[in-house]
Amino acid sequence: MTHSLHRRGSTEDLREEIVFIFAPAKGITERGSGPKAKKFLEIMKARGAAHYGDDLTGNVLTLGHSRLVAAAHDITNIHAVFADVEKATEAFQDIVEEDMGVSVVVTGLFDVVHQCCQRTGTGFHTIEHSMGIWGRTEQLPSEQVLEIVTMCGHGLVSVNLVDQVARDVRVGRTTAQEATYEMARQCMCGIFNPVRAEKVLRRLAGE
Repeated sequence: MTHSLHRRGSTEDLREEIVFIFAPAKGITERGSGPKAKKFLEIMKARGAAHYGDDLTGNVLTLGHSRLVAAAHDITNIHAVFADVEKATEAFQDIVEEDMGVSVVVTGLFDVVHQCCQRTGTGFHTIEHSMGIWGRTEQLPSEQVLEIVTMCGHGLVSVNLVDQVARDVRVGRTTAQEATYEMARQCMCGIFNPVRAEKVLRRLAGE
């Protein structure tokens, strides 16, 4: 199971959501994985990831790229999100060529991930999919709010924060971009997608 699996949105919007998770296995591939994690971070930056980070340390918005790389060590999990399929595919190709010997989880629509695999000469190893939300769904916030909060699989971007920044944007207290990056900073591991979130926030704020 991965915390990146339950992102909400239309099929068209979710094409702008491709998540990578660099995940050393404790006691199996963790030893010596620190330099590989650093290399993975460099690939994410070079290929234009929309956001990335390490859930033990912070994300690129809170720490900056250099401090993230410096902090990477054995057993570090690196997370990143792309808002562009071409950039994600280029990053995927780099990962394949590096052949690091560490598991990388890719989350996205099946056809998008399959396209990335085909273009890099790889295939699916394991497939997981979300069954959606079950239960008293009438208790949930609006679908647009869910589209934003589910971008942070650890639940660090709250419904209250989304409501607040939407009001702030609506009355001109802040810009949609500034508000989006405030939300993105809360997502420690860096899979919150600020590119897509800004579009959703603008709709919420009535822009």
